Amino acid sequence: MAGKNAALIMAGGEGTRFWPFSTPEFPKQFLDIFLGRSMLRITFERINKLIDIDDIFVITNRRYEKITRAELPELPAENILLEPEKRNTFPAISYFTYRFSNNYPDGSVIVLAADHIINNEVRFLDICKQAFTLAEGTRGIVTLGILPDRPETNYGYLFPHKYEETQAIHHGYAIEFIEKPDLQTAVKYLKSGGYFWNSGIFTFPFNTFINETEKISPRDHGLLMRYAKEENDIDELFKEITADSVDYMIMERSDNIKMLKAEFGWDDVGNWEALFRLRSEKDNMVLINAVTVNCSNSIIVSKDIQIRAVGMHDTVFVVNGDKILLSSLKGLAAIKSALASISDYDLGARNITVKGFKPEILCLDVEGYVIEKKSDGILIRKTV
Repeated sequence: MAGKNAALIMAGGEGTRFWPFSTPEFPKQFLDIFLGRSMLRITFERINKLIDIDDIFVITNRRYEKITRAELPELPAENILLEPEKRNTFPAISYFTYRFSNNYPDGSVIVLAADHIINNEVRFLDICKQAFTLAEGTRGIVTLGILPDRPETNYGYLFPHKYEETQAIHHGYAIEFIEKPDLQTAVKYLKSGGYFWNSGIFTFPFNTFINETEKISPRDHGLLMRYAKEENDIDELFKEITADSVDYMIMERSDNIKMLKAEFGWDDVGNWEALFRLRSEKDNMVLINAVTVNCSNSIIVSKDIQIRAVGMHDTVFVVNGDKILLSSLKGLAAIKSALASISDYDLGARNITVKGFKPEILCLDVEGYVIEKKSDGILIRKTV
């Protein structure tokens, strides 16, 4: 007999690819620039239509405790779990599973990211119900594979080698997990079919995850039995547990993975370019607090100050206080690594002139701009 189910929302990421809006102090999942509410709030409200509030949990970093409680005031305080440090997804998910398994002896949990966009909520919830049914019926770990609609190099892929039906639910198994491909390979995947984006959304019975962890990593199982189930000491656990992704630790090594094909308008909003898919306007422009002259295929976003842009094409310009991102669309791929050396950029070598203020500016694969602070906002224009 099926028991009650739970949901775990992963909300500890720093969202560095959305700098300068997303910062380590206030990351992407708490921003409201995408749909008018924070993505954490939207994720919570969505899954609450399937899972009772008392059975929804959020795991995040300790530094985000106040923000999380402010975003989700109705969530019981004990349902917000706080990581002492960032150690990847396996420690977070396994800590939750071992700690609360006794509360759900016959139940399953669905694991969700706090910062994904779902366009068709009704279809999403229907797929989640199927995932719970399939997880219960097979005692397996059920992951959702997104049918691709474009060649995408920013996602991992899933390839089921076999298919079957369980309780009238068609699903794949013998799943191959594939790292993020280059563009040529992604095009091949799209044309050939049978490949799916790895959504990072998955469902499993609590005892199945524990059994798989014991089989795959006995050392981590022992730590989890001690520090999560008995002593409930997350600080000690996080010092010793393997710091890796749940995909690598469990999903890729288990022979008990199932995949449901999912089509519900999914986007992981990985970087600024995702705004084209969410809110593009005339000439494929995304504008927030901005006006343009002779611009196309660009993202121009400001949190507070008005922007006037002239002659920008295939470019991203984002302003948040004294922080500025200026990048080609191609250059966005380097934002995470480039932030580590932001002070090393030589604006003169790139023919980029800044007038009237001294912002912290990150330039990626661009040259030939003037950025000028005016009394009524910021003017940016292409010069070469």
